[in-house]
Amino acid sequence: MESWRNTTFKEGQSYQVKQDFSSQISVFKRGEMLVYQNSAYSTYDSSSAFIFKSSVDSEIKTFFLHDDDSDNSSEFFEEIIVKGEGIGG
Repeated sequence: MESWRNTTFKEGQSYQVKQDFSSQISVFKRGEMLVYQNSAYSTYDSSSAFIFKSSVDSEIKTFFLHDDDSDNSSEFFEEIIVKGEGIGG
């Protein structure tokens, strides 16, 4: 099931981890480069799951947001804009 949350994450977009943290089963390290894959919803955990793949070793990592939590993803992830992409390239 897809997450009910609106997210700023974009499929296929690269993100850099801003600080060390863990989110249930995944450990994230500052500076780590990840590519956003998709979202899902866990009824068991009452959480939205945002799924990333490591740019280095293809490890899958999941960032969870519980239903009662506000979206604090910008504290942990920074979108990486590659030169030549976007407006005015």
